[in-house]
Amino acid sequence: MDYDTVELLVGGALALIPIVALVFYGTWCLKKPQKRMAWFFFVGLLGSLAYGWFAGQLAFAVFRPPYDEYFAGGNGLDLRGMIIIGGAMLGGAAGVLTSMVLCGANLVRQFLQRPRVTRGTVATTVPEGR
Repeated sequence: MDYDTVELLVGGALALIPIVALVFYGTWCLKKPQKRMAWFFFVGLLGSLAYGWFAGQLAFAVFRPPYDEYFAGGNGLDLRGMIIIGGAMLGGAAGVLTSMVLCGANLVRQFLQRPRVTRGTVATTVPEGR
């Protein structure tokens, strides 16, 4: 397996990891949304931003491109490994979007579960005793 294939696989995995993790964490948080969804929004956004910032650098340190004398001598622009960095950045952005979508879905679900009287217009009931 050459480095280009490894780079594509690692970059693709880095793009999908935060989406899968946040979907599982979000569905767990939706079981008790009053307690957990505020933390989910906070942790999901900050975690995704930190992931986009650091995961690519860590993966690039593990999956270094092979040494090439042509690039090492300063004769060319070495862009090998940029798919790894880009995959991590794309995964961080997708994690932010996934967090916002799950929190928005929770708000819509809470809105639809409210009784119709509180959802619509103001109730026009006459108090008893008059």
